[in-house]
Amino acid sequence: MIWTGRALASIAVVFWGAGYLWAKIIMTWLPPFAASGVRYGLASVLMLLLVARKGNPLRTLSGHWFRYLLLGFIGITCFQVFLFSAIQLTSAISASVIMALTPAMAACGAAALTGERLTGRSIVATLIAVAGALIAVTGR
Repeated sequence: MIWTGRALASIAVVFWGAGYLWAKIIMTWLPPFAASGVRYGLASVLMLLLVARKGNPLRTLSGHWFRYLLLGFIGITCFQVFLFSAIQLTSAISASVIMALTPAMAACGAAALTGERLTGRSIVATLIAVAGALIAVTGR
């Protein structure tokens, strides 16, 4: 079971990384806000269909819908608008490198700010993230 989760996480990373290349292509057709809206509008419809399949989506959202809407708007829509704006001005490789380093920066930041200790696994994962970013930048 653990290998299934790791395999699915690896596949997600590939699609996540490819998303920046597709975003650069989409920027030739749509401005950043429209691209973000289309991307997450379609994703929202898909997620609501999945929730509806499992049960009543209104019951799931009841009491917290405003918080979910606010978190989704700030955390996803605004982030994507700024990301697509950056991709419009720079290369998809630069955005991919920054995103590849995000987990490493988060782990190091948590260790520095909260005193949380880095485990052996998190150190290895951080080194892998940095190595991946170096490979993307140098092309080797």
